[in-house]
Amino acid sequence: MADSLPFNAIKVDGEFDRVYKAEDWAWYFATFLASGVFPKPSDGLQVVAHSGMEIRVNMGYAFINGYAFRNPVSKGVTLDRAEGAQNRVDRVVVRWDLVLRDIYIDVLKGVPSAKPVAAALTRKYGSLGAGACRHLRRQGRNKDTDAEHHRPAI
Repeated sequence: MADSLPFNAIKVDGEFDRVYKAEDWAWYFATFLASGVFPKPSDGLQVVAHSGMEIRVNMGYAFINGYAFRNPVSKGVTLDRAEGAQNRVDRVVVRWDLVLRDIYIDVLKGVPSAKPVAAALTRKYGSLGAGACRHLRRQGRNKDTDAEHHRPAI
């Protein structure tokens, strides 16, 4: 782990004296960039209804623990249909995964209930979901509306 950076490497006895890893840069960026959705554009990573059970996640940017995520174009995500008798609240997240070395859009499927709550954000070693949207899945519905999305302040 670097204690100071960036300084150019120089060859000493045929080997470079400085090698920086991704976590060194993540440490640097995390000192001044908070984890969350980047505020520009104002609808960045916003979840909107599309067609049937498909939602779209707008283009946008996020930072999680100093690591950057870019969704360059609107991305389609198909949600599972709600169970016939009870509602469910799913959560659309930007997932940071050190094991896979990736950041990606994911859906945390809620538990059907008469009084549903959003699926819990999960945090375990090397994995964190930053909430982009909570989404109510109404019982037996096979389509989606923007009114069912709630975008929390992150």
